[in-house]
Amino acid sequence: MPGDEEWPELLTPSSDPPLGLFVRGSLAKGMTVAVVGSRKATPYGLQVARLLGEELGRAGVIVVSGMARGVDEAAHRGALEVGGQSWAVWGTGPDRIYPPEHGNLASELAESGALMTEYPPGTPPRRHHFPERNTCGHG
Repeated sequence: MPGDEEWPELLTPSSDPPLGLFVRGSLAKGMTVAVVGSRKATPYGLQVARLLGEELGRAGVIVVSGMARGVDEAAHRGALEVGGQSWAVWGTGPDRIYPPEHGNLASELAESGALMTEYPPGTPPRRHHFPERNTCGHG
């Protein structure tokens, strides 16, 4: 919740911050960079996203993305591959893995980074949740 020690600092100045977050893993303090893009990325786009994730991870920067197919997944995997941290901001409840084939990725993120969502348990993926998620912290 806002004011808690682990509350992400970037959410504090938001004009519409979430009332709270459900978090699996740990929200370590540190510099963060969001890497987001197309779910239907080209092979080149996927390669660039993975390389960005790797380089940011090596530099100690936390990669933040949405765990979607395509660019998001590639950036998360790049950071994790080099021992970096990555956070996934979900557009579903904390008990839902979306897309469903990213179960292993979700487990890896929870172990070495974090999964977070403002939506309560049981909330299914809804089209309007994803644009809301993408603007989190940018008022």
